[in-house]
Amino acid sequence: MGVQDEVSSPTFSLVNEYMSSRGVVYHMDLYRLNTEREAFEAGVMEYIDSGEICLIEWPELIASWLSAYPCVVFSLSHEENKRKIEITTNY
Repeated sequence: MGVQDEVSSPTFSLVNEYMSSRGVVYHMDLYRLNTEREAFEAGVMEYIDSGEICLIEWPELIASWLSAYPCVVFSLSHEENKRKIEITTNY
């Protein structure tokens, strides 16, 4: 996506912001949040409503919010000695 910055997981900061050749990219990690209310109070909806690209780790907590937005979901799993990647969209 043309990001020149060093990319890291936002596990403790919740959101990392990067400039890309397509504009701003928000990278969120919702793992530490426990409720939709916590996500709302952390401003997650503001990022999603920004119109910018949002990459969200552990999005299950806010899945009901995301149904109104075009999404591509990457699900990663392990089966025996193989990695499995499933890609789905809602548009």
